[in-house]
Amino acid sequence: MADIFLSYKKIDRERVEGLARDLTDEGFTVWWDYAIESGDDWFQRIIEEVRLARCLVGCWTRNSVDARGMFVPSAGDGNNYVRVEHETAGRARIAGAMMDEGSVPAVYRDMQYSNLVGWAPGARDHSGFRDLVERAERLATPAFMQRSLAALEQKRAEALEQLAAARTRGDGLQLELNRVTRAAAQAAEAFETERRAFEQERLATGAVLARQQQLVKGAEAQAAEAARLKAELAKVEAEHEAEADGLLAKLESAEALAEEMKVERRRLGKLLAEAKAAAASASSKESARAKKQPEKAAGIVFLMALVLGVGALGGWLLKPAPLVMAQEAAPPPMELASAVEAAGEGAGAAPAVEAAAPAVEPPSPPPSGPSAAELSRLVSSGAAAHRSKDYDAALRDWTAACDQGHPMGCGNLGVLYKNGQGVAQDFGRARELYQRACDGGEVAGGCFNLGLMYANGQGVAQDFSRARALYQKA
Repeated sequence: MADIFLSYKKIDRERVEGLARDLTDEGFTVWWDYAIESGDDWFQRIIEEVRLARCLVGCWTRNSVDARGMFVPSAGDGNNYVRVEHETAGRARIAGAMMDEGSVPAVYRDMQYSNLVGWAPGARDHSGFRDLVERAERLATPAFMQRSLAALEQKRAEALEQLAAARTRGDGLQLELNRVTRAAAQAAEAFETERRAFEQERLATGAVLARQQQLVKGAEAQAAEAARLKAELAKVEAEHEAEADGLLAKLESAEALAEEMKVERRRLGKLLAEAKAAAASASSKESARAKKQPEKAAGIVFLMALVLGVGALGGWLLKPAPLVMAQEAAPPPMELASAVEAAGEGAGAAPAVEAAAPAVEPPSPPPSGPSAAELSRLVSSGAAAHRSKDYDAALRDWTAACDQGHPMGCGNLGVLYKNGQGVAQDFGRARELYQRACDGGEVAGGCFNLGLMYANGQGVAQDFSRARALYQKA
């Protein structure tokens, strides 16, 4: 059983061969009529493969569909094989691919199809080809695997909600500590005022001494309370950081499980194809009696492979995945990126982790042009200044490089604005600089860091879809 059956006119064979190769590289099993062996009943074999395939990809061109939107019959015998293949598959299993303008059959113009106009073999990043891959995956993926993927996505959303709640609770504790700290400072100031007054009146009255002792006790009590709350906050922060690590591990486990399910589906498809090929080989060597029942023999082998494959997949899907649920508030965890900037943050703060550390030399040659050497020197000197924490010098050099169009200079400058190093913290300005770096080809320092800002809602409305697109580009 193939994932995809390709329906096309023979005159388009060269274009369809490239499409079959690209779909195979995407992990699908693809059947088209090149695989028909000598001696097979050609048309009967095609109908059988259409019925067995999980979906049919219609390769619609001007050679297969005329201006009226009708399928073009064969020039040889007048039969309309392409139309018969589509009708045999049924609308629910068809993923249409318009390869020439205006080549959509009239009967299928009310359904969604993929636009492959302008696509060429090997262009797997073409938007129409990506859309066709997604449609084929939905049609070729069994329903039970789709349900499992949906359940994993639900668990991921719940984990993110718990993480947000933990951050909110941690912020509340920080506010309480700030309030108590201010009260302690006010008490200390009042104590100092009273102490001076006591020094002036110490010889005049013993009542002042009693007042001083009372203020000292009150200040000590306030200081003790502040120390207790600070110790409690430190303990809660440590517990919540461990909890946040557990939640992140849970998210990574869910994403890994989803990826393994995709790999298992493709492995199962390959296993079934191998079983079918073995059955076909055995059938050709059978006696005349066996040749009269090829479908029965192939069906037995196919069912055995299906039972073994689904059994293995079911056992794998039923493995328990450990989930750590949040019980207390947790401070904001690091984003899922390299922590090259985390080492410089203050204790207790949630570090803004950037994918491209500014203190790193340019990993690629500088842009061409009369000032290429000067731009490279500015980026390198800025990196040296940043490593020595001379943020003013780094700001000067990277601003000059960015103003002259150097993408890495703009990406590194965005880090300074995001972290408030050598300049007032400004998420909006950081986002603009990351965008310039990303558009200029600096995918690590630009696209990835911009994706972090969209994921965290920093300087821009939170948008996970936009963040995902930027991560993929990086």
